[in-house]
Amino acid sequence: MAPRIATLARLLMMGTHALCWACGTPPPVNPPVEVEPEVAASIRVEPESIRLHPGETAELHATAWSDAGKQVAVERFDWSSSSTATATVSAEGLVEAISPGEVVVSVRADGIEGTSQIVVLPIDDGERVARIEIEPDSLALLVHQGKRLHATVLSEHGTVLEDRKVEWTSDTPEVATVSRDGLVTAKAIGRANVTATSDGVSSSVQIEVTSPPAASIRIEGAPGELFIGEEAQLVARVNDAWGAPIVDPSVTWEAKPPELITLSPTGSVAGRQAGVVTVYARVEALEASVRIRISGHSTSLELTPNPLIVDLGYHDRLRATMRDENGDPMEVGEPAFSSSDPEIAAVLDDGTVVGKKAGTTTISATVGPLETHAQVRVVIPRLAKLFVGGNTAGGLTVDGRAYYWRAPLPTREGQEPQPQTAVPFLDLYRFESLSFSDSHACGITTSGETICTGDNDWGQLGNGTTDLPLDAVSLGFRFISVSAGYGYTCALDPVSRAFCWGFNLRGQLGIKSPEVVLIPTPVETDLLFHQPSTSPTRVGGTTCGIALDERTYCWGRELRDPVEEGPPPSSSALAEVEGGNTFVEISASTGGYVGSLGHACALTREGEGYCWGSNLTGQLGTGSNGTSSVPVPIEGGHVFTRIRTAVSPSSLGFSCGLAEDGRAWCWGSNAFSQLGKEACPRGNDIFLCYEATPILLSGQLRFVDIGLGSEGGCGLDYEGRVYCWGYGAVGRRSQGYPLEVPTQIAGQE
Repeated sequence: MAPRIATLARLLMMGTHALCWACGTPPPVNPPVEVEPEVAASIRVEPESIRLHPGETAELHATAWSDAGKQVAVERFDWSSSSTATATVSAEGLVEAISPGEVVVSVRADGIEGTSQIVVLPIDDGERVARIEIEPDSLALLVHQGKRLHATVLSEHGTVLEDRKVEWTSDTPEVATVSRDGLVTAKAIGRANVTATSDGVSSSVQIEVTSPPAASIRIEGAPGELFIGEEAQLVARVNDAWGAPIVDPSVTWEAKPPELITLSPTGSVAGRQAGVVTVYARVEALEASVRIRISGHSTSLELTPNPLIVDLGYHDRLRATMRDENGDPMEVGEPAFSSSDPEIAAVLDDGTVVGKKAGTTTISATVGPLETHAQVRVVIPRLAKLFVGGNTAGGLTVDGRAYYWRAPLPTREGQEPQPQTAVPFLDLYRFESLSFSDSHACGITTSGETICTGDNDWGQLGNGTTDLPLDAVSLGFRFISVSAGYGYTCALDPVSRAFCWGFNLRGQLGIKSPEVVLIPTPVETDLLFHQPSTSPTRVGGTTCGIALDERTYCWGRELRDPVEEGPPPSSSALAEVEGGNTFVEISASTGGYVGSLGHACALTREGEGYCWGSNLTGQLGTGSNGTSSVPVPIEGGHVFTRIRTAVSPSSLGFSCGLAEDGRAWCWGSNAFSQLGKEACPRGNDIFLCYEATPILLSGQLRFVDIGLGSEGGCGLDYEGRVYCWGYGAVGRRSQGYPLEVPTQIAGQE
């Protein structure tokens, strides 16, 4: 009946919900159904029966169960014995046999009871425990290992007493524990005695517990960065195969590189030297490592190189180095640079120093509170080649960088002229050779390009116009040799043909017409040459060249003294020099006033010197001042490797030759110390101040090359230093003016 009523009630509720939804009223929420908890219906006791001898114990276990067969929790179990004279039971269910007999042990909870049957057997004298044998009789374990001991209980007659209860105990449970059934578990390194006891009889075995092998190692306490002088304690954590830590493992420590830190046997580290060190910890075959950056404290700042030598017009870089307390370099921030004299050397933000003017200055750098300084010397570098012409001298470094310097402007009486210093020449190019004149300069680059710059009044730059270009002119011709004359230029192409261009009033281009030639044009001849020589000074106009057969030809103004009616005649036709000599090097010069003087000197293959032309100031070196239209030997029997000629604007000719031993010999006019000796006193007739035979240049210098300008000369020594003398293209005049002895140019070390 009750089930039917419940069913009807559910149907009515469902109908009510439907009506509520139909009328728009939401249905009521069902209240939660309360579930009654499971209750104990029975208690099970295990074991259900036990057989003991007096003095033995056993543990009983009770559990409560519902009608549905589920184990349920109860608040507590209450234990009791039907005869405490036979056996007692503790509140935890531990039964102890007292005397022979049978007893029922009961347990109650929530009004339910369970029981276990206990039988206490009498002890027969023949069955009393006499001894206990334990196998194995000793045990060696590793920490966390376990092994079961087996106890055999024997009577006095050696009978095995199978039913006797054995209790196991350990005297050092922190080293090894033992379970009720004899399972020994190693806990820590050490020794423990495990004892088996039955009926008051005991037997023991010794347990030796040792450390298990290490299975893993790691290092703790390592800082990422350690400063010099700081300390840190590293700890090696060693675990066995069970993941348990091994206490006091035998760890060895090592550092690589060892000089960066102090490392103790216990893992204590102290920073000694900047760098990155790897610290290793090893146990048995295991290894762990950590990397530590050792950093120093910034104690000093330096600039290198110090001193810094910078070539004039070029740049080099100073590098700032910060050092720690050991003097070792460390990373630098952004130094702030400054120059004590930016006119000599400017410094950029990255430490690049630009040489502005020959001299010495100081570059400073600061980083935070640290400051340092470096001396910078801006110099003209040592030169490998020397070129002199007109008022200009220059040279090339080994890598083809060009420098030049010019003669000073005239000064008033009593005024010291301003020193002229070398400056870079067309520093975008690298040159193989240069040629200077009073009007312009040309050079051949290392790539074979011909470059000209300077005045262009007569088209001497060869760019097809007489306009003055803003930049240097690169010719569309390839030449192997170039010679700049005053207002014109001549050059040789790769097959030794001669080309000239520029001013042609005196036929110095070797071309009949016109008076001005704007582009390189072949000389009107079938001859091939190996060296051209032009006149670099004003009012020049003589060109000479040595043909491949070593015969010498000249054209333009003739090389002789002026005639009464005017200057020497001129011709564009090539004329062979008389005398039948063959030469390998020639230097020809004309210049001066309208009544121009000109002469030439040349060397034979054996180094013998010959000169011809005007000899008004002894420039032929023959011992007299008589003019010669044919080459005549130079007095003194010298053997030369170089020979040079020059004529001043005042028509004073002079010459020099470089001997095989590097000494220079000069002859001709000395009105302005062109010969490297004291000039004639002021007021004397300058045309009477000359040496008609070669004299040794003063100073005991040895040169590899020499060159002559309008009123002086320069020599290049074996170390690349340049010395100049006279009134012309000189770089320094601190001892007076003109220079009477060869003096090194300003700014060169």
